[in-house]
Amino acid sequence: MMWSVDWVTWYAVNAGTTIYNPSDGEPDDFGQANPSLYEIDDGKYIIFYNGEPAANLWEEYCIYSTSLISGWTRWNDSPFCPRGAGGQWDDGRLEGFRITMDEIAKDTWQGWYFGTPSTASIDSAAIGRATLSDTIRTWLTATDWGTETFTGLTTDTEYCFEVTARNADEVGTYFGTVACETASSPVEAVMMFLRSIGVGIGIGIH
Repeated sequence: MMWSVDWVTWYAVNAGTTIYNPSDGEPDDFGQANPSLYEIDDGKYIIFYNGEPAANLWEEYCIYSTSLISGWTRWNDSPFCPRGAGGQWDDGRLEGFRITMDEIAKDTWQGWYFGTPSTASIDSAAIGRATLSDTIRTWLTATDWGTETFTGLTTDTEYCFEVTARNADEVGTYFGTVACETASSPVEAVMMFLRSIGVGIGIGIH
């Protein structure tokens, strides 16, 4: 990973060490290439990348982290966007999956990739389109991301909240509109806010 302050001079992050390097026997251990980084929520990052278990068997995998430098974990042992079935135009190699930033807020993402019917060359290569029905968000649960605990809340202070709903399968909605309340105690502020948006949930203030 590199960083720059002027887009001209670039520096290696993390002393130039890798952020993701799968062990032997992993499904993408032969090679990784063409990373594409996205912030899908505040402080939650994903990278789409080409991975291969053997020479030129490129498919699209995903890793995620709450840090740009460390903690990158691969989602699943299978590619999220695999090569086409035998006889299809992209059954040889599938690489370079990209989405546009305005796709992040949508329920169904669409992305574009480069595919070829040959594993040995890029002859007859073409561009394909794939859709993800909110797939990334339903992959990653609270266990993956961790939870937030807030301490030291002060009375007579305005607190602002955003709410998301999550079902038993840990599938969540997008965050709602920010709402703010001021009350004589932190707990009262929280409950006033929840009543204002018609949500009934349990919440703890530490």
